Amino acid sequence: MFANIRIFSVLIAFFILLASLVGSYMAREYIIKYFINAPLLGLSLELKEVYTKSIWNRYYPVLHYIKSQPTSEWGSLYQYQSFQLASGEYLDTESLIKATVFNPEGKVLFDSDDDISIAHKDLLIQKTMSSDGKGDSQYFMDIDEITVSADNGEKIKKNVLVIALPLNVTVELDEVKKQEAERGVLEFVYDIDHRHNILLLGQYLFILIIVIVIIPVALLVVISSRKVEELIDKQQEAALELANAKVIAESESRAKSQFLANISHELRTPLNAIIGFSELINSESMGPLNNDKYKEFVHDIKASGVHLLSLINDILDFSKADENKLQINLEEVDLTKTIKICLRMMAPRSQEAGVTLIDEVPAEHIIILADNKRTKQVMLNLLSNAVKFTPEGGKVVVKVWKNLDNNSVVMQIKDSGIGMAAQDLARALSPFGQIENKLSKRFEGTGLGLPLSKKLVELMNGSFEIQSESNIGTTVTIVFSLQSGDIEDSEEGLT
Repeated sequence: MFANIRIFSVLIAFFILLASLVGSYMAREYIIKYFINAPLLGLSLELKEVYTKSIWNRYYPVLHYIKSQPTSEWGSLYQYQSFQLASGEYLDTESLIKATVFNPEGKVLFDSDDDISIAHKDLLIQKTMSSDGKGDSQYFMDIDEITVSADNGEKIKKNVLVIALPLNVTVELDEVKKQEAERGVLEFVYDIDHRHNILLLGQYLFILIIVIVIIPVALLVVISSRKVEELIDKQQEAALELANAKVIAESESRAKSQFLANISHELRTPLNAIIGFSELINSESMGPLNNDKYKEFVHDIKASGVHLLSLINDILDFSKADENKLQINLEEVDLTKTIKICLRMMAPRSQEAGVTLIDEVPAEHIIILADNKRTKQVMLNLLSNAVKFTPEGGKVVVKVWKNLDNNSVVMQIKDSGIGMAAQDLARALSPFGQIENKLSKRFEGTGLGLPLSKKLVELMNGSFEIQSESNIGTTVTIVFSLQSGDIEDSEEGLT
């Protein structure tokens, strides 16, 4: 794609330069034609009209007569000398550098400057006199280059405008003379060298500006596209490396998860035996324990075994949920009843920690489509975390309400604990990503509570959102779809 951009940029620059050359040339020609040549043509026509009425009509009989005489004898005629003087008087203007009168044979009848010669005399006479003589519309106009002598004797070239106009006899002549009457040619030469050079310089400057602007822009586009292409290539290489690294990391993560799952599964059997035997010893079914310290040790063994089994179960559940292998049995669940049960189960732990549990769950039974066991597991995980990270004297509030706008039920657990900074939220929701602080040591854990709860809620088609602020507290909001049929108000299961 970038190669095409570079080629396109070069082509665009080339066409802009070509258009600039053609456009500047056409603009210069237009200015010369309409702003230089046209005014001078108008001036020439006016001079020609004056000259025709005042000189040409008056001296035409003499000019008609001398055309049959040798050219060397013209100067001896008084009438011809008079014509020369009169022509010089009328055709000597500041705008002209030369004025010439020709007869139809091309012989010069008057020349204001013999030093300036025009190369295409025959051509201008032929073109000027090619009409049938019925009108004055025929003329010849062209820009020519002549060589003149400067004041210091140096030969210089100048651009001049040559205008040749037909001279017609407009007075009444007898029939013989009228038949013999032939037109002459009046030639004007104007100096347009200065104006011509200014326009030429302007054209060159315009082209130079276009070149100065377009070529660097084209080079910049080419160089930039090359650098962008190299940058994109590097980014693609980096993306490919990241993708490979991600595949490797995911593979390693799956391997670790599988390893943890396998180890956890193997540990559950001996743990169940430890818990079972500790219960048996604690109940003294095989005889009394004579030392109270032994009873305490047996109680500690059982508590540690139960806690360890809980951690192992969390690891197994998260491993299955992470691989989408966790079985979820969706059924109608009485959310109100489940939350009340979880609050009662958490009450001893909250009292021990000095944290107040505030129940703002309505008495109305609210039905959702979920997995009852997993819903209870999520609630206990979230309540345990809330109590765990709330200092003594704090409170944990549990709220439930219906949102009839989208036919859903909202469950919210809000604590006044230490909270988390924004950058710590991602870590808290990642596996084993427990935030280190002095309150996290109140109860041991794996750091799987929040990520496992989030996965379980999402597997039950709910949404999980957490908001937290350091030293303010944490709020977890869970939204489930509301079932159409709710259980009537009842105290069953709530006492």
